[in-house]
Amino acid sequence: MKEDNPAVAHVDLDALVREGKRLRSRKDKGTTGDNLVAFKLFSQAAEAGHVEAQYYLGLCYLYGNGIEQDNTKAVTWLERSANAGFLNAMICLAALYITGTRFPKNDDAAVKWFQKAADAGSQTACELLAVTYHDRNDAVGELRWSQEGALRGCFDSLWTVRTFCECKEGVKMDLVEAYAWLSLYEDNFTRAKLGRELWSFQLFPDISKYKTSSLDVVAMMSASEIEQARQLYRELIKRRIKWIRKKANEGSTEAQYDLGWCYREGYGALQDNAEAVRWWQMAADQGNTVAQYNLGLCLRDGDGVEIDWSKAYAWFQSAADQGDKNAKENAAALANLMSTAEIDDADRLYQQFRRTSGKVER
Repeated sequence: MKEDNPAVAHVDLDALVREGKRLRSRKDKGTTGDNLVAFKLFSQAAEAGHVEAQYYLGLCYLYGNGIEQDNTKAVTWLERSANAGFLNAMICLAALYITGTRFPKNDDAAVKWFQKAADAGSQTACELLAVTYHDRNDAVGELRWSQEGALRGCFDSLWTVRTFCECKEGVKMDLVEAYAWLSLYEDNFTRAKLGRELWSFQLFPDISKYKTSSLDVVAMMSASEIEQARQLYRELIKRRIKWIRKKANEGSTEAQYDLGWCYREGYGALQDNAEAVRWWQMAADQGNTVAQYNLGLCLRDGDGVEIDWSKAYAWFQSAADQGDKNAKENAAALANLMSTAEIDDADRLYQQFRRTSGKVER
């Protein structure tokens, strides 16, 4: 991202930044060699208005990469980048102010930059805002930003909201709101997500202290409160899916997989197997292991797409290459049912997928 500057229109600023990032070493505090070259590249692009370059130039001054350390200039460039909308710069400034390691601690300034980053769409900023308010003993602020973080996909934040449903000191959540958030915590999307990430509800801290479920809450509610609570729960799902869709359209393979799961399972009344396949295809093309495996299942069984065993085998094998044992077993089982011509075609597709798919961790 860069600001308009006709005088440097002929210079590929993005290329300068890419090369600078390749050369820069945060650990090397020297002012010569690759770091010096990186500093000069960032300087040229930053002066021309490239906001990412401004961020990296700020880091060079902050850590003494290619230039003598200068906290004042670091803040100047980081703020210039942040004011132009670069999220990493906002979060970096907030972190510097909250820790007070480079210059005086300033909680208000930290909150300001975390707030700007959150408003610009950062899930991380929501999490850190919640932590900041927790440290300030501000339960209202902690709950607000934990809820926002939860709707943006942070399960630590969702856990925090869940603890507030136990009438955590400083905030009394009413029955309608408690039911809706407990239902979100307990629903199939949350459980499927935690399962995919090899988490367990038992791994959350001190879960034995928090035993209230949505069923416990609903037993204390009137019929009208129950209807209000269910409506709020549906609204929370819509907001959760809106965020997933936004990240999926931005290219997040995790979000693309999640959106496919929503369509496959009918989460939020989205049920559409063909749409599930379409989103899993996008994620699989970028190397998402779980999407590759599920796409293989769909192609094998004709679920939302025409049966194609050659493609199914190729996707199973691609997922197996990234350590998915179920995919490896399914590839072997499918190969036993295929003709020699189908296996040859599958091997060709597999080699094609290996060349074109990115490698993305599960």
